[in-house]
Amino acid sequence: MKGIPILHVEGDGIARAWELSLIELHRKGCALKTEYDKPEDPPGKDATITIAITDPSICMRFAGRKGRSFRAHLFHILCICSGAL
Repeated sequence: MKGIPILHVEGDGIARAWELSLIELHRKGCALKTEYDKPEDPPGKDATITIAITDPSICMRFAGRKGRSFRAHLFHILCICSGAL
């Protein structure tokens, strides 16, 4: 698809690389409206991202409390990107 960026991130473990991919998507992904968006919804972000894991044996913990939802993790990443944390 034309106009969608191809991005690359590298992290030492799966959790860190996944978090870095969300940050990279937020910073460099293209804005895209979908057929599912309501008129008042902001555009989503889209990109093709390759993720390299340099040390897959590292503990696969995500930042923050155990049992947090995907939404809570995404909110945490967006706070970091915006400088709120």
